[in-house]
Amino acid sequence: IVSSPSSISGKSKKYQNEVADYTMAYVKSSQPSADYNTFLKGISEIAAKEGVTNWDQDLLTYMGIGKGLKKADVDGIAYETYKKNFAEGDSKKMEAIEDGYESAK
Repeated sequence: IVSSPSSISGKSKKYQNEVADYTMAYVKSSQPSADYNTFLKGISEIAAKEGVTNWDQDLLTYMGIGKGLKKADVDGIAYETYKKNFAEGDSKKMEAIEDGYESAK
């Protein structure tokens, strides 16, 4: 189910913001040889805490990742690399990351 940002519930917004904050912190603290399994484990823990099931199929997760990349001031090649890796090459997930990135302030 794809929902527009205005229809996102408070709980979903909180989840998305937590994913964004985690992504920003992860990107800022990780080395170029970032371990994506560690990153995904962290996302999984946030999702479990927020009661989000199938987080890896939930586009809100990827929108949150996009917001986090924007907050971390990632752009250019680095942004494209993170986007592709975090979305595991999935075009819908990459689109959601882009949406989140573009919607971030």
